[in-house]
Amino acid sequence: MEYTNGRGVDLTLNPISGKTLKTDLEALAPLGTAVIFGFLSGPPEGTFADDLAQHFGKSVAVRVSDIYTHFTHNRSLFSQDFNKVFELLEEGIVRPQIDEVIELKNAPEAHTKLEAGKVTGKLVLSIE
Repeated sequence: MEYTNGRGVDLTLNPISGKTLKTDLEALAPLGTAVIFGFLSGPPEGTFADDLAQHFGKSVAVRVSDIYTHFTHNRSLFSQDFNKVFELLEEGIVRPQIDEVIELKNAPEAHTKLEAGKVTGKLVLSIE
């Protein structure tokens, strides 16, 4: 809210779910959309109906998305979108945040860090 002068954001992308959807709803601007595309902390928790009702006056939307549905139901569009992502990567517009590169033989260490929530970006496993 600080960065938007109290207005809120138009879009939140949430791979975590669990208890975090409430925070997404609070961060949304009027007519904003929260997209849930993963359940790293499990399905949404809490009183979703109450949380949503608190933001009724902002006319927000909540959407769930699964990449496999996109792939299964519209493969040509999926391919176009996938190619666009690679173009954006090549142009440097999309820049993944890589926290750490760990050798594949140390994969258990990577899992421990992921499960402990010590990773905020990407953790890459490398092959020697």
